[in-house]
Amino acid sequence: MKKALTISLIILSALTLSACDLLFPQSEESASTQNQSQQSNTGDVNNNSGQNQISGVKVSVTDNGFEPSSVTIGAGQTVTFTNNSSNPVFVASDPHPTHTNLPEFQSKNVAVGESYSFTFNQLGSWGYHNHLNPSVRGTVVVN
Repeated sequence: MKKALTISLIILSALTLSACDLLFPQSEESASTQNQSQQSNTGDVNNNSGQNQISGVKVSVTDNGFEPSSVTIGAGQTVTFTNNSSNPVFVASDPHPTHTNLPEFQSKNVAVGESYSFTFNQLGSWGYHNHLNPSVRGTVVVN
């Protein structure tokens, strides 16, 4: 009886693992790629490592807006937005309020003195704004 119960539990466990693999397939390579994509595309607040900043551009967020308000970069380059204003900011792709042009490009709240970095992999002209003050706008052109 114990032997039959043990075999049944082993079979049930194997079926459960197989079902999970079928429902949520993900190879190690795709998991690694997904994690890298999430880190570079969604950006990091307080990314002070400088890892992506070497080949990137810096934009200062001031009380007067984004400086510079327009930058041109190559695909795969990173733009780092540093909040040098007196209020939190929320950098996000156009259009306001839906951010649908490049939905992964949105910082959420960036406190005064903190930074948000985003790696642009798609070619095009990407308008963005401060979601907390939508009249503050800028553009990233990716060639």
